[in-house]
Amino acid sequence: MSGARVPLLAVLGPSGVGKTTLLCGVLPRLRAGGLRVAVVKQACDAFDVDTPGKDSYELRKAGLARTLVTGVGQTALIVESPAAAPASLADALALLPTAGLDLILVEGFATAGLPALELRRRAVPAPARYPGDAAVLAVATDAPLTPAPGVAVYALDDHPAIAAFMLDFCASRRTAPTPEAQP
Repeated sequence: MSGARVPLLAVLGPSGVGKTTLLCGVLPRLRAGGLRVAVVKQACDAFDVDTPGKDSYELRKAGLARTLVTGVGQTALIVESPAAAPASLADALALLPTAGLDLILVEGFATAGLPALELRRRAVPAPARYPGDAAVLAVATDAPLTPAPGVAVYALDDHPAIAAFMLDFCASRRTAPTPEAQP
C-alpha cells in the first residue's frame, strides 16, 4: 500500500470496558488475515516507557528532545513534549511510520470523528455514542441491542466476527496510491 492512505478505525469505550482484551483477541486474527496493524493509544495520564538508571533515561533527563532506542526485535522513539497537554491525534500519527501498514486502530481520541467500533459493557455504565454518533459503524456489547441500518452489533467476546468486520472495513477503505507515489 505504499503511497496509499492507511485506514483509521477508532475503538471507543470507557476505561474498564475491555478495549485491550478485545484488541488482544482480534489482533492475531487480523494478522492471520494478512494485515499489518498499528495502534495509536491515547493515555489519560503521564507515563514513561524508559527505566530510571538506564543510559537512555539518563540522556533524556539531561535534555534530549528525541531518543531512539533500538534492540533485538523492537525500536522505541521517545519524543519529549514540553506542553502540559497531550499530543493531538495528528501529532501522534505524524510520528508513526505507515509504510507497510494496512490498518491503524486508534484507542482514545474520541472527539476525532473517526469511523468507530464502540464497546459497551453492562458493568461499566457510561454515556453511549451510538445511535447519536454517525461515525459509529459497529457496537460490541454484552447487552441486547437493536442495530440501526448500516450499524453492525457484535457480542463483546465474538473476536472472530469483530476481526471479520475490521478486515472488511480495511478492504473497503483502501485507496489508490496518490499520483506522486506512482512510478
